[in-house]
Order: sequence, then structure tokens, then C-alpha cells
Amino acid sequence: MQLVWNAKVELLLADTTLTLQNIFYKDKASGKLINYANPYVLPAVLPEDSIRLRIITENEQDTLYAVTKPVAPVKITGWTLTGQQLVLSCTQGTATHNRYYGVYLEYEQDGENKRKVEYYDHARSDEPTLTFRLALPPGKRAYRVILYRITPANYHFQRAVQQASRSNVDPFEAPIVLPTNVQGGQGIFTYTTQDTLYIP
Repeated sequence: MQLVWNAKVELLLADTTLTLQNIFYKDKASGKLINYANPYVLPAVLPEDSIRLRIITENEQDTLYAVTKPVAPVKITGWTLTGQQLVLSCTQGTATHNRYYGVYLEYEQDGENKRKVEYYDHARSDEPTLTFRLALPPGKRAYRVILYRITPANYHFQRAVQQASRSNVDPFEAPIVLPTNVQGGQGIFTYTTQDTLYIP
């Protein structure tokens, strides 16, 4: 996140506000950039299922504001590797908003780190355990797999970004408007949980 000089950031949870000020303050003696974090406890004035972000510029005029819900922890419960197919399992979230996922597959190819990303919407599934099937590049090991539980807003934003990327290549694709949950800006303010699997 890039902020103007002396902007103030407030991250509000149900009972705590974390304030960051002088984000890019440079210490004259050491030359290091310093973040000031001043947490303080407030009465619980926000819903417990809400996390809020506010960014205020030095003149108190420009404000960016966003809200997201937290999601439940996610855990990889099993995996199998057969040829070029990786099958990954996890426990389904009990609430609908806990049934959106991102799967990141990382590997090395020709001396470069590569990443494949897939996003899944299982909001309409009542299955207690979910299975993700990933196509692996042939002959590449080791793999690092990261399973994210993401918010619905994050899922729709990431899918729109993928569609926008394709529309930039194909002149016959319709323009894509990116969804946003940020007031006073464009983008996604979100909450994720993750679990990581290493396959040597």
C-alpha cells in the first residue's frame, strides 16, 4: 500500500483500533523508515463480524474507507498426487461466506518461480469436505501449495481481474468493470486464512 506523507491509517476491530501514523517517516540518524503503531482499546461499537479500514490524508480531507468480514480458519485435510494430478481436500466452512477459496500452486521452471492460481466458489455446496483438482506441469518438483479461504468479495474481485486480463488480450471481449468494496478508492479490502502444503 502506498500512502501520501503523514497519512493516518485506522484498522478497526470489534473492540480495538490500531492507528498507524507517519507511515514513511525517515529517521534522520539511521536513515531507516519507521512505522508508528499506536493501538488502543475502545468500547465495542462495531459488530463482531466486521473489520474496517480508514485512511485519512494529512489535511483530513481525503478518506478511504472499507469493511470486510473475517473468515474461518482453513485446513488441508488430505492430498494425493497421481501423475500430473494433485487432489487436495479440506473441510467445508459451515457458513456460506466461508465457502470461497483460492489455491496457489508454486514451482520452479527454468530457474524461475512460477505460480498458478485457481479460485473456487462452493457457496451452494453442502458437502462437509471439498476436493480441489489441480493440473501439475509435467516433471516439476517441488511444489508449494497454499490453500486460502477468502471472502466472497475477494472471490468476485479476483475473477473479474482474470476476466479483465483476458479482455485486454482479446479485442472482441467486452470491457470488465472491477468490483470494489472500497469507498473513495478502487480495490478489495479483505480477510483471508491459509494453510500450506509442501510436496518435495
